Amino acid sequence: MSLSHQVAGVRATTDKELVEGAAELAVQPPELARAEAARRPARIEAGAPEHLVGKEVADPGDLGLVQQPRLERWPTACAARAECGAQLSLAQRERVGSESVLIGIDEDASKASRVVQQDCPAVTEVDPGPDPALFIGPRAVLEPLDAGEPIEQQAASHAEAHAEDGSLCVEEEKLPASSGPDEGEPRQHAGRIQAGHRAAPRHLIDADGRDLAVERRLGQTAVVLDLKDLGHGRTVQGSGRGVALLGYGDRVPPEKPQWKELYDEVVTGGLCTGCAACVVVCPHDVLEYDDSAGAYKPFHLDIDGGPTDCTHGLKGCTLCTRACPRFRDWELEIDEKRFGRGRHDDEVAGQSLDIVLARATDPELLAAGQDGGFVSALLIFALENDIIDAALVSALEGDGSSWKAVPAVAKDRADVLATAGSRYTYSANMLAYEDALELGAERIALVGMGCQVSAPGAMAARKAGKAARRLSTLTVGLLCSKTFDDAIFEELFEASYGIARHEIAKMNIKGVFQLWLTDGRYVEIPLKECHGWTREGCTSCPDFAAEHADISTGGIGAFNDWTLTIVRSEAGAALLDAMVAAGAVEIRPGDDDPDALALLRRLARVSRKRWPATAVPMPGRLPA
Repeated sequence: MSLSHQVAGVRATTDKELVEGAAELAVQPPELARAEAARRPARIEAGAPEHLVGKEVADPGDLGLVQQPRLERWPTACAARAECGAQLSLAQRERVGSESVLIGIDEDASKASRVVQQDCPAVTEVDPGPDPALFIGPRAVLEPLDAGEPIEQQAASHAEAHAEDGSLCVEEEKLPASSGPDEGEPRQHAGRIQAGHRAAPRHLIDADGRDLAVERRLGQTAVVLDLKDLGHGRTVQGSGRGVALLGYGDRVPPEKPQWKELYDEVVTGGLCTGCAACVVVCPHDVLEYDDSAGAYKPFHLDIDGGPTDCTHGLKGCTLCTRACPRFRDWELEIDEKRFGRGRHDDEVAGQSLDIVLARATDPELLAAGQDGGFVSALLIFALENDIIDAALVSALEGDGSSWKAVPAVAKDRADVLATAGSRYTYSANMLAYEDALELGAERIALVGMGCQVSAPGAMAARKAGKAARRLSTLTVGLLCSKTFDDAIFEELFEASYGIARHEIAKMNIKGVFQLWLTDGRYVEIPLKECHGWTREGCTSCPDFAAEHADISTGGIGAFNDWTLTIVRSEAGAALLDAMVAAGAVEIRPGDDDPDALALLRRLARVSRKRWPATAVPMPGRLPA
């Protein structure tokens, strides 16, 4: 096997020199062969290593050893040694930094191997310039190299786990200070190749690529190099400058999808619903949300990778894809996390424990809420009984006359009443998450359409950090076949019907778009006239019934003052039972309104058919 590193200002060993220097190589199983660095004239001569001891290498081809796949037994024939010299490509010979060393390994040895290389500074400075930097190679590989997780995956996982730190770290080496030029022979120090364990967050790399922790420990300048070929993370100490070698792959492995994949497959792939979950969990503040001109989508700032890629993703951050409720096998992953199994084909409206009709018993909530005020009653009960600290809801911007839906936090009864009622334009309610945290909330309820309330389940299934825990406290889903772009007010209601925003007092959809006006008038607008303002994110959404909520609710059926309520989780069932016991709501069987149940299944089937055939099949599955 040949190793080739790049160090500025060091001349490459020629083929002829390498072949001549390799003449002393021998294969000595079961030990590793003794190797001597290639020599050439006019250079600082390096002493040959006294021995190479084989020990604790799980597999001669192990990625952690150095660089597969050329770990193999080398014959001692002269022709084979010539082939050894030819291993360096022309490009490598032109750029070579440190020494090329040939090592033979007995693949049949009963013991794994442990490599110890004596101090052998095998490079010299050629035309060092005004401020030369001396690079000293690693003195030893101390730890057993197992066949566990490859180092680049460890580094990626580490960066992901410590994403809030914003830096990739390597394990701190306890190295004594290097000896100066007047202290005689330099001490031998060790650089450890990470193997079988994740690195601890000790080394912080600043914007100039300097390893501050190493500098503090050594009292010298430490430089960070990206070893994209090797992918090893290690710290090297020698006389002169310390060199911190920090490696991760040029591209995150396929099993670590990041913003680039989310952008290609969801945001621009026709699946994005605009829920903003990716924006909420991003620890690097490089994702924002665009709700202008009908967009309702996340976008990547023109920094750290630009619109279509993310440098943090390249280093292993995958939080955006883990939070997305439309990324890859989202439905099955969330089903199994929330309910312990995937839905059956005939469960077109999702899994449920019970379906009832419910309404608030408080007259004020009945008057202020929509279709019986059940959701308002539920939120107030949860807040006043210490079940949640706050709820993410939608509100109307300003004094409400604009009918511009915006994310909001409800933390008490007054907030719930102020935000009661339905809006049929879109509000990414999760964008109020940071506001809730500023208020000290930890147990946060989320109220929203199916595309929104699936997000906490996706976060929990994929372990997307603290947001997963906080937002999984309680999810309340709203039945939804579509929402409309905010432009519908001017371009349809006002242009065709002469109804300005500020004239609307209340709205609902019951087969038609219903508008109650402030002057007492009531207007119905056919839904087919509204289709042109359907949000893009709704056209492929398969989830009419908010299938991953604890409780899903909607005003469909014959009874305008009752809410069709789908109880899905044990937590939702316990909450409803407590509300009934406390007299906060009253319920009746869902079978009292068979037309509502039939409409639920029919609208759920319509939504399932929207799911693109080019995406994963499960969300679109229907009974045969």
